Amino acid sequence: MDAGPAKVRRRFTSGPIPLTVSLIMTSTQLNAATPNGFDAFYVTDCARGATEFTWTNPRTAGGVTMRFVGVPKYEPVGSSANWRVTFDVEILP
Repeated sequence: MDAGPAKVRRRFTSGPIPLTVSLIMTSTQLNAATPNGFDAFYVTDCARGATEFTWTNPRTAGGVTMRFVGVPKYEPVGSSANWRVTFDVEILP
């Protein structure tokens, strides 16, 4: 054990999988006053990231349970009323 490569092993058989998501949304889709708006979903339904939610995995198209990690970032796209919303989530085991 004193020489050679470090000995390592997995500590867990499953764990959260980090994922960064970037979506283009209109102002209406983003607006918290809209019942289905992203801001309303983040603030009310997900309690600003404190609760988990079920969503379709964008890579595998299967349903997964996720939670927000951090606050979403908003960036205007061009001169239109569109926004790029980028957020980090964890796919929970």
